[in-house]
Amino acid sequence: GAFVCAAPCACVHHRRGQQKARRWLNAPATEVRWAKATVHRRWTTTFASSDSDTATLSMYHINVEFTARDASNKGFRVCSDRQVCGTTYARSCVGVSDLEVVYKVSDVAAFEFACELEVELTEISSSTKCFFGMLFGLSTALGLVCGGASLSV
Repeated sequence: GAFVCAAPCACVHHRRGQQKARRWLNAPATEVRWAKATVHRRWTTTFASSDSDTATLSMYHINVEFTARDASNKGFRVCSDRQVCGTTYARSCVGVSDLEVVYKVSDVAAFEFACELEVELTEISSSTKCFFGMLFGLSTALGLVCGGASLSV
């Protein structure tokens, strides 16, 4: 029962991410532009999990810089720290300009990493998978308990 009730929430979350990715990737050149970003720094923040003494949670961060051009073709240097997914972190190398960014012409500081948008389109995020797995496991366990209780009566 709980799985059936909560599954639509996870589906809506995943669909919203896909719609955002499509908006960025399919926007006309008058609205968004692409650039190559140079990675200046990358780091990992690790937290101890509250559920276990040994489990940890890692968050990946990179600092990038790129030149964006507004509607009048004036260049602006954009430098930003961003939290990224593990795939983007693994692909990034300090001093290399190989990460593509998509930025808004009207607001050059508003940008996304192209590789993260592509992942959003093709993969279900690990948090969504984890949510579905936990919910399915809980629903199964609850169903077995209720089924077992009804057999013993």
